[in-house]
Amino acid sequence: MRRDGGGPSIYNITEFFEKTRNVTTKPEAHALLKDRLLRTRLTYKFERFGLVAFLHCARMDYRVAENMMMWGAPPSRLTAVSELRPYLQNISPLDERQIEVFADQYSKWLAENRPYDLYFLFSLAKL
Repeated sequence: MRRDGGGPSIYNITEFFEKTRNVTTKPEAHALLKDRLLRTRLTYKFERFGLVAFLHCARMDYRVAENMMMWGAPPSRLTAVSELRPYLQNISPLDERQIEVFADQYSKWLAENRPYDLYFLFSLAKL
């Protein structure tokens, strides 16, 4: 049957997802993947981009940043997000240079300590 375009069928996507999930559950594959991604510095760039965007957002309006965190936080951590309001309010006086320095330091830690799960891999694939 001839294809006239469009996205791949749901069966192909599901098959790819299942294969990826099976591979990433193996500890050796998980460690290898993490090591390779850290060596390419792709994870560092990904974390830094997200962090800089979030910090600029918090600098403009801490309430928007708080809402972003509420949207992305797991339900068990929603109450802890509201406790971060004073810290978000302290971001507003930061200048561009301070945000860049903080992002450089913290994104390295994020890249090295992030769980390399399927959600993260598919987020990277969107780049």
